[in-house]
Amino acid sequence: MIKKNKKYLINIFMLLAVSVAITVFLLPKGKISEFSNYKIGLLAPEKVISPFDFEILRSEDELKDVRFKIRSTVLPIFVYSDTLNLSLYRKYGQFYNSFEDLKKNKKNLKSIKEKLDFYNTKKDSLIKKDSIDYIANKMALDSIFSSYSKQFSTDELNFKQNFFMDFNELNSLPLLSNVEFRKKVGYFLRRHINDQVLNISKNSIFNRELGKFMIITQTDTLIKNINDYNDIDNKNEDNLDFLVSNYNSDVDNDSLKYWNKIIANFSRPNIIYDKILTERMILKAQNGVPLARGLVNKGEEIVSKNMLITKDIHDKLLSLDRKIKEKSELEINNNFIGSINFRNIGGKTLLSTLFYVILLLMLYFNRSDFFYNFKRMTLIFLMVLIQLSIIYFSSKYIENYSPYLVLMPVTSILIGIFFDIRTAFVGTVIITMLGSLIVGNSYAFVFIPMFSGLFTMYGVNKIRDIFQFIYKTFVFTFLGLLIPGLGFQLLLTTSNDQFATIFLHCSINAVVTPLIALALLSLIEIVFKIPTDITLLQLSDMSRPLLKKLQIEAPGTSHHSIVVGNLAEAAAEAIKANSLLARVGAYYHDIGKTFKPAYFVENQKNIGNKHDKMAPNMSALILSNHVKEGTKLANEYKLPEIIIDFIKTHHGTSRMEFFYSKALTQLKDPEEKINESIYKYPGPKPQTKETAIVMLSDIVEAKSRTETNANIDRFRQIINEIILERLQTGELDECNLKINELSKIREAMIPVLTGMYHSRIVYPDKNKEQQEIDNLDEKN
Repeated sequence: MIKKNKKYLINIFMLLAVSVAITVFLLPKGKISEFSNYKIGLLAPEKVISPFDFEILRSEDELKDVRFKIRSTVLPIFVYSDTLNLSLYRKYGQFYNSFEDLKKNKKNLKSIKEKLDFYNTKKDSLIKKDSIDYIANKMALDSIFSSYSKQFSTDELNFKQNFFMDFNELNSLPLLSNVEFRKKVGYFLRRHINDQVLNISKNSIFNRELGKFMIITQTDTLIKNINDYNDIDNKNEDNLDFLVSNYNSDVDNDSLKYWNKIIANFSRPNIIYDKILTERMILKAQNGVPLARGLVNKGEEIVSKNMLITKDIHDKLLSLDRKIKEKSELEINNNFIGSINFRNIGGKTLLSTLFYVILLLMLYFNRSDFFYNFKRMTLIFLMVLIQLSIIYFSSKYIENYSPYLVLMPVTSILIGIFFDIRTAFVGTVIITMLGSLIVGNSYAFVFIPMFSGLFTMYGVNKIRDIFQFIYKTFVFTFLGLLIPGLGFQLLLTTSNDQFATIFLHCSINAVVTPLIALALLSLIEIVFKIPTDITLLQLSDMSRPLLKKLQIEAPGTSHHSIVVGNLAEAAAEAIKANSLLARVGAYYHDIGKTFKPAYFVENQKNIGNKHDKMAPNMSALILSNHVKEGTKLANEYKLPEIIIDFIKTHHGTSRMEFFYSKALTQLKDPEEKINESIYKYPGPKPQTKETAIVMLSDIVEAKSRTETNANIDRFRQIINEIILERLQTGELDECNLKINELSKIREAMIPVLTGMYHSRIVYPDKNKEQQEIDNLDEKN
C-alpha cells in the first residue's frame, strides 16, 4: 500500500485542484439561469414578478421567421447601362476592319511561305547552293517570314481577346465574306441600340412573384413592372428570327451559328441584375427587425405559482433571465477590478470542490485501496473531466443539444468495470449534476443521463463476453434513455412530433455507446495496466503458458492453487468483492514455487522432505524466495500488476513458525537471539479484500489438507483460528475487511471444504471376501 504520508496527500490535493480548475472553466461564465426549471407545459414552481422594465425578446426561431418574411418583400435590383449597346455597335465596325486586315496579312504570309518553299524545293535546279545570291535571298525570305508570322500571331491573339471569336474559324465560313449580309446585321444592331432588355430570364428573377423590380439609372431609381420588359430569352428569339428571315438556302449551319454569336457579342441586354446590391438591401432590411416584440413593466406579474407555463410566459421568463445576466455583467465591468467576476468564480469553485470532495470521501471510507492508489485516482478524475468536457463542447457547438445524446452510459460502464458499482454510482451522480450546471442548470440533463448511466451500468455488470457486452449495452442504453424520455413527454404534454427526434437520439446513443466503451476499455487497459474481466477470463485459461508450466513442474502446487481459487471465489462472492479477480489471483499466487518445486511439501511425492537435513534459516530462505521468484516470473510473462499483487501479498509479512520454532530448539546458548526477519516473508501485507481473501484461502487449504476426519464444526474451528491469528498479527490491517465480512468469508468456505474433504465409504476388498468364502467351503 502507498504510504499514507504528506507527499501522497499533496498529490491528491494537486489532482483535486487541477480538476476543480478545469471544471470551473467548463461551467458557464455568467450567472446561471434562475428559470431553467420553468418549462412549457409544466406548472410554475414559484410566482415571478418583474423586478424592472424589460423587453420581451424574440426567440431565434421567431427572428428567423420574421427575417425570412422580410426577404420575400425585397425587390430585385437592376442597373441600367444606356451606352452599352452604342459602344458595342461601334466595336462591330472595328471587328470587320480587324477581320479584313487579318485576312490580308494571312494572304501575304501565305505568299511569302510559297516563295520560301520554292527556294527550298528547287534550289538544286535553279540556284547553286554555294552562290551568294541564293544565300542572301534565302536569309531575306526567312527573316521576312519570321517577322510576318510573329506579327500575325499577335494580331490573331488580339482579335480573339477583343471580340471573343477565333479568326481561323470565322475565315473558313463563306457567309462572312458576304458584304451585303454584313450590312444587314449592322442595320439590325443599330435598330436595337436603345432596346431595354433584362440580362436574366424572368423565371429566374429573385422574388418574381412580386411582379416588380428596382432599376437604377445614372440619374434616378425607379420601380418597374417585370412584364413591361423583354428578357434575355426574348432577345435570343429576336436574333434567331432575324437570321432565319435572311437565311438563304446556300448558307450552312456553322455560319448561321457564328452569325448568332456575332450578334450576341455586339448587342447585349443592358439592364443588369446586381446580386450583391440586392443581398445588401435584404441584409439591411433584416437587420432593421426589432429584437423585441413587447414590454413587461416593473411589478407586473409574469406567472403565478402552480400556473401552467405557456410559450408566451416562457419567452418572458427567458427575456427576464437574459436581462438579469446583462445587469450582473454590467455591475462587474463597472467594478474597479474589471471584468473578473470573483463572485461567480467563487460559487463555481465551491460547488465543484464539494462534488469532488464527496467522491474523495466515499473512496477514502469505502474503498481505501482505490484512494491510496494514485493511478486509480488519476483515472477516475480523468473520466469525470473528459465526460464534462464532452458535455461542454457538445452543448456549445451542437445546435439544440439533447440530454438523450449525453454519453453518460459510457462513463458509468467504465467506472463500474475499472472500479466498482458503488464508485460508479457516486461518479455518475456527480457527473450528471455538474453536467447540468454546464448546460444551464437543466434538470433534464440531470435525470435522463443519470438514469441511463445507472440503468446501463447495473445491466451490464459482470458481463464477461464481448458479444453479450455489446448487445446488453445497446439494449440497456436505449431503454435507459427512452423510458425517462417517454415519461418527460407525457409529463410535459407536448406535441407528438418530438417522439421521433427522441427515438432517433436514443438510437444514436445506443449504437455509439458500446463501440466507444469497448475502444476505451482497451485503451485504458493498455495505458493504466488495469485488466478487465475479459482479460481476467483469458488469464484463467489453464492452457496459458505460465499455468501450464506450473502444472508440469509443480503439479502439487497447481492443484493447491486451483483449490485456493475455488475457496477465494466463494468467499469473494459472499462479501460482494471481485470473485473473478480473486480466483485468477489464486491461480498465480504460487508460481514462484516452479523455481524449486521439490522443496514444497505438496510436491514431495515419494522423495522425502528435503528440509529435514537443512538448517532452518536456509529452509526459510528458500521458502521466502518463492515470492520474489514468482514476482520475477510474473513480470517476465507480463502479468498485470493487479495479479502480481497476489504473489507479493499472499503471505504478507507473516513468520514461518515451523522453521522459527526449529531454530529456537537448535540454540545452544539460551541467551542467544535469533534474527526474526530471516523467518518472515518480505510482504507487503494485503492491500485489497481480494488479496486478503487469497491469503486466508491459502492457509485454510493447507491446514485442511492435514485433517483426516474433519467435519463442518472442525472446518469452522480451523478457519476461525486462522482468521484470529491473522488479525492478532496485523496481517489484515491494511485490506479494509470488516468483522462481519470475515464471518461471511468463513461461512462461504465451509461448503467448499466439505465438498472436497468429505468422508467416504470404505468399500470391501473382493479378494479378501472370496478367500473367506473358500475357507468356509473347505471347513464344510
